[in-house]
Amino acid sequence: MASTSLGSITSAFTPAVASGALSGIGSAVFKMAGPGVLGTLGAGLAPNNPLAGIQSRGDPLLSFCWYAQLPTISPSPTSSNPLNQNSPSTSLASSLTNAVSSLASSAVSSLSSTLGGSLFASASSQSLPWYYVEEASLPFRNFSVKSIFREGRHRHYPDTYSIDNLNLHFYLDSTNAAFQYLQAWQNAIISPFSATNSATSSGGFGRPVQYKQPIFIYILDTAQSQMAIIEYTECWPTNIGALNMDSGSSTRITAVVPFSVGDVFVNIVGVAQSVIQGILSNPSQMGNILSNATSTVGRNLAGSLSSTIGGLV
Repeated sequence: MASTSLGSITSAFTPAVASGALSGIGSAVFKMAGPGVLGTLGAGLAPNNPLAGIQSRGDPLLSFCWYAQLPTISPSPTSSNPLNQNSPSTSLASSLTNAVSSLASSAVSSLSSTLGGSLFASASSQSLPWYYVEEASLPFRNFSVKSIFREGRHRHYPDTYSIDNLNLHFYLDSTNAAFQYLQAWQNAIISPFSATNSATSSGGFGRPVQYKQPIFIYILDTAQSQMAIIEYTECWPTNIGALNMDSGSSTRITAVVPFSVGDVFVNIVGVAQSVIQGILSNPSQMGNILSNATSTVGRNLAGSLSSTIGGLV
């Protein structure tokens, strides 16, 4: 009797349990979002409906919807470079003297340089507009692995992290704007000197506060709205890539410059999808959303804005 009852119960409930387990996929079972458990598959979308899944996504982010904001490089003061015996102004005067001397000697030899081998040096701050940066390779944090042998196997944990170089491609034109800007940044790293006085004036490195500057990359959507601001801190150019010159084509040249990076921070500024869906489903709530957003911005403008995108002005 007991075995018959148990068999009846099993035969009765097995299809129901199996049906409930299968129907729960994508609805109840996978909607748990705690740590270490499975997350949701989507707002009730079955995993066998790819068209519905594709249509539920937003517009793609395109590779050309971005721009870079470069820092303003100021000339180094004389007192900030104690290792160099000659100040930047002295080096500039020496460069001008060399230029005049070389210009006079060019009447004898057409191969002499009119600049006398001097580097660009300016007493004013140098900046470069966003449209001079044509390409960018954006790195993120790399975590090194530390392995510990425990319980018969190796457990892997994060040890340290680093960031690869930020590579920017600069447009070179007849105004020498990009060249002058990059040279000014190099002059903040090491005090400028000419080829004629390199034996006595070279080797005067500046302080990190002078040449380590932030670079901001703005990622936009197709409507030109800001989606994310990627901030690279403690950036400085390690070198200017070699320029490939030839005699059989008319390819324009660009300067590929790798920047050493201290750290990277990603600030998401896009509107949440939940807010968009709420507005579409209930347009009457638009006024309340704007009112709440305005009051929130008013309360946090002095604090949050300066901490999130500080230094952009």
